[in-house]
Amino acid sequence: CIGLFALISIALVSVAPEVALAGSECTGLRFGLLFDRSGTGLVQLWRCAKTYQAANWWFVVGAFELVYVSLKMFAIPATFSLSILAGALFPLPVAQLITGLGEGVGSSLCYLTSRAIAGPVVERFFSAKLQKLRARAAQEREHMLLFNFFLRLTPFLPNYFINIASPLVGVPLGPFFIASLFGTQGSLLFLALTGATLRDAGESG
Repeated sequence: CIGLFALISIALVSVAPEVALAGSECTGLRFGLLFDRSGTGLVQLWRCAKTYQAANWWFVVGAFELVYVSLKMFAIPATFSLSILAGALFPLPVAQLITGLGEGVGSSLCYLTSRAIAGPVVERFFSAKLQKLRARAAQEREHMLLFNFFLRLTPFLPNYFINIASPLVGVPLGPFFIASLFGTQGSLLFLALTGATLRDAGESG
């Protein structure tokens, strides 16, 4: 999975169009801006992406989705900011589609990665939480889809932990993917609307 994803990333970068970025819209960009909860970093990311978007809309969509899936795959908690950015960059239906797919695909890749190589590490550092989740999953074996929706719709466990723990407690990939795709739509809608408000404020300011 990781190798295939790396190839896709390299292919996307290799076809990146050249864009003359006027002014300083993209000056000082860094990965840490995704973790800036003050809003200043998001505004800077939005202004840079908007400039690039005007030259190649589809490339921005592809690059955005690639970053979103990568963050979910490696359990990096920065998709909160990206979901807001999606609402600022794209029409609401498009923002919902690409963030929803990012949740489903990225979470599933995280699931597969955890099942393949991360099991011992997760068992060591989260043994108590895993035992509780494993016991609950065993009780809900006949209602696994509803159980997965419950996990996504309630704030008891962070999404990154659900993604890395699910393959280790007996949750099948099918119900996990469906719940990841559809069970997050409410929160994604709220974040996209927040991004649209951010865009309107930025354009009027």
